[in-house]
Amino acid sequence: MVDQPLTVDLALNEFTTSLWQAIAIVLMVSFIALGVRAGTVVAIPLTLAVVFPIMDLANIDLQRISLGALIIALALMVDDAMTTIDAMSRRLAAGDDRVSAGIYAYRHLAFAMLTGTLVTIAGFVPVGFAQSSAGEYTFSIFAVVGIAFLASWFVAMVFAPLIGMVLLRPPKADQADKPSRVTQLYRSFLTLAMRARWVTIAVTVGAFIASLAALGQVPRQFFPASDRPELLVDLRLPQNASIHATEQLVNRFEQFLRDDPELASGIERWSAYIGQGAIRFYLPLDVQLANPFFAQAVIVSKDIVARELLRPRLERLLAEEFPQVVGNVAPLELGPPVGWRPSFRAFGRSC
Repeated sequence: MVDQPLTVDLALNEFTTSLWQAIAIVLMVSFIALGVRAGTVVAIPLTLAVVFPIMDLANIDLQRISLGALIIALALMVDDAMTTIDAMSRRLAAGDDRVSAGIYAYRHLAFAMLTGTLVTIAGFVPVGFAQSSAGEYTFSIFAVVGIAFLASWFVAMVFAPLIGMVLLRPPKADQADKPSRVTQLYRSFLTLAMRARWVTIAVTVGAFIASLAALGQVPRQFFPASDRPELLVDLRLPQNASIHATEQLVNRFEQFLRDDPELASGIERWSAYIGQGAIRFYLPLDVQLANPFFAQAVIVSKDIVARELLRPRLERLLAEEFPQVVGNVAPLELGPPVGWRPSFRAFGRSC
């Protein structure tokens, strides 16, 4: 039906690529904002080197949820190290030696940053301890984010001062009070924005209104559809239908899949199950019970674009050619199996 190892590899490779891209972006921003030496001390690779073994000890695999949690946590993982390096740089500019600067960063910032880290982790507690089937899927968000934040605090308080003692250099006397190019550019932009304050206010209000308008276009769905190319087609006859009637229905449906050029151009292959649902080839699959009046087809499209084009065409085919069938065409789900999602809600007064 489908090459599962290839599908899993493609999905993980896509998330892994996104993770490495995020790491590269954060490192690049660190180098630009802090300089090469100070940006190196941020030590994201060292933080990840602490996170991955702990994940392995906690039996948390690299999958969509855990990799997504790492991407979520990545931007915040550098905050503690940046604060430590900034404090050390300021103390070195004030004339302290490297050891004193490192001790200052730990002594004055460790507890405050630990408190902030714990507060941030607490924001993910409802996700981690949700007593539902969704909580089973999303627990690794809370676990990985918590591990990553605590590891970043540990690295920022223990390793960042040690690395900073080796790499950081006190600024030269004529450069101690000279701002960097990034600071100068930001200061110029800030001065321009303050001088043209009414333009700045108008742009800010306009951007806020535009964001509110665009928010309505964002789908409100915690678990989006999978990016796999399969489509599930449920075919349900009246409950008094025999297995032979269901077989004839499936044969006629497959004939349309073969003969319709619009459908055939986007389909890689398909399989049909008469009298039962598809076997569990995918964890969140909504497995259907065996019934003589039910059939299910798994259609593998050529790619995601073809899948999105096939879906309305299949729905139109069921409505026009199979009016006696209660049909449903849906992509594979992520998260707990839902099956038929409600499309409307009725309100009324109780009698």
